[in-house]
Amino acid sequence: MRRAIVVNQNDSLETVLRIMMGEQRNSLIVINDTGEFVGSVNAIDIIKAVLPNYLEEDIVAARFANESLLKEDAEKARDTPVKDFMTTSIPTIGPDHSLLEAAAMAIQHGQGRITVVDEANKPIGTITRTEIKQVIGALLELPGAFE
Repeated sequence: MRRAIVVNQNDSLETVLRIMMGEQRNSLIVINDTGEFVGSVNAIDIIKAVLPNYLEEDIVAARFANESLLKEDAEKARDTPVKDFMTTSIPTIGPDHSLLEAAAMAIQHGQGRITVVDEANKPIGTITRTEIKQVIGALLELPGAFE
């Protein structure tokens, strides 16, 4: 399990992006003012928050090609609170559950990350595809897998 890196639902897109870049993570856990898990935010959520909703897929590449338009869109989104663009339908699991249960939940929900929460729904960590892959590698006694 990786340690929980959290942001508050009222934090801005800029704050979230700074934390992602500083922590070298593509996904962060979002909490409310009492520290309870309310969702997650990932790099795709940020990209969607920056790009205008009216863009069609074939126009997105052209928009990215024009750096001044992209900069303008990013400036407009800078102060947007994470609660406005985060993902809320994220599965959670308790610390007493097995890795097998986490893997099954990841498959069932099509999620690469499962948030681990305590009894009070406060995040304590994240199980990612990497951890699941490493455990399978260790079970198969592959070199480089952790034990």
